[in-house]
Amino acid sequence: MADRKNYRLLIDAFQSPTKLSVITILTQKGKMTVTQMSGVIGTTRSNLYQVVSELVSLGILTKPEIRAEKNYVEKYYDINRDLFENLVPENWMDAIRKMNLEDMRGLLGSFLLTQSLVLKILAEEINLATDEQMEQYRRLVQEDRLIFGYSRLTPTTYNKILNHMKGIERILSESAPTKDEEESNTFIVVGFPSLSLNK
Repeated sequence: MADRKNYRLLIDAFQSPTKLSVITILTQKGKMTVTQMSGVIGTTRSNLYQVVSELVSLGILTKPEIRAEKNYVEKYYDINRDLFENLVPENWMDAIRKMNLEDMRGLLGSFLLTQSLVLKILAEEINLATDEQMEQYRRLVQEDRLIFGYSRLTPTTYNKILNHMKGIERILSESAPTKDEEESNTFIVVGFPSLSLNK
């Protein structure tokens, strides 16, 4: 089980949109170089090298895998999967609940910005898809396996969905992939209640 220090370490990192973007990209795409990541995030390589080096020193990213490619050497980075696999959802949420207001502001803002990055990555994959891949997407749509939507909800409907989400969270926490399975599907849920719900 991850100790409190690991939760605090991640919460601090997640408050930085750039650090969370690096973690998100590597979670989404697998091992990448700083040059590859900078192209997706839209920042300079020099800025990203500093961020990546810090994440490595914190143990959030693994030390780079060195690959010789043609006449040069590339460094491929990845997330420290052991660190993330040992997170317990209840402990994670408990750590977030104990945050001060400024830390929570940073975490919420960073999280929302990063979800837009995930959507950008998915959109780029669609734009680069071959006709054969687009036919596969068409089949997924026809089979109701591709989920997308946006809604503004009443407080009553929002609270009903929250109740259903508890069941989904339980499924997610109990569903570890087998050795033959790869976590390649993306599932994003962002529910953002109006502060008027609390009045």
